[in-house]
Amino acid sequence: MIVEIHIESSKINEAVSSFGTLPSQLRPERFSDGEDANSAKGKVSDVVKYEQFVAKNGSGFFLFAERVRYNVVRRPGEAFSKIEADPQNDGLTERDVIELFQAVADAGLVFGFAACPEEYEHRNRYVRKLQGMTFEAWMGRDLNCYLPGVYWLTVLSERYGECLPEPATALSDITRVTRLGAKHWIIRAFENAGDWKQHAPRLDLWCAKRSILFSKDRIQSQLDAAADIATLSQLVSNWR
Repeated sequence: MIVEIHIESSKINEAVSSFGTLPSQLRPERFSDGEDANSAKGKVSDVVKYEQFVAKNGSGFFLFAERVRYNVVRRPGEAFSKIEADPQNDGLTERDVIELFQAVADAGLVFGFAACPEEYEHRNRYVRKLQGMTFEAWMGRDLNCYLPGVYWLTVLSERYGECLPEPATALSDITRVTRLGAKHWIIRAFENAGDWKQHAPRLDLWCAKRSILFSKDRIQSQLDAAADIATLSQLVSNWR
């Protein structure tokens, strides 16, 4: 499962601190500047050393809990930073993901999602064989331009209320929308994350109808018409 949490950069430290309120299996216990859990010798409970470490690693670091590894990506000078929550051991349940969203809701949470890797690739990755090569690129992930999409679980801040499904649509029949505090919504687009493929056409249409959401369908024909790698690369750069 892929879980991303996008935070206002000015509040990223507050968001990380809020993880201290999580249940024990999700609460960070160790820290490191590398992604290997075996290298994470520092303990979050050693407050002085932990705060020194955070201050020293301005661009980001890793935190480790029993069931999740957090990749904290800080982007000083940019509007948004992000936290990737990578499942470990027994993985993450729907309840776990909602707990993560809940923890940072009042700490600059802008947007977040959870999805199978295959659903994420379907919505945000372009692959094409051209000129004897395989061209691959991620697309639609610049929050300064649009939201990446809607997935199995999606959390939206109130500024993006236009992305919610219309009550009378068929989409709403399979979709559960609930409030997360006063300023956010959680959308569960379908019941089981692994069933993404059967629901993909509906979610693709959902994204295509809302300009604030990235939609690969809106640009697919332009990409497919590119005659060479150079032209395709230039086109893709418009929708990073």
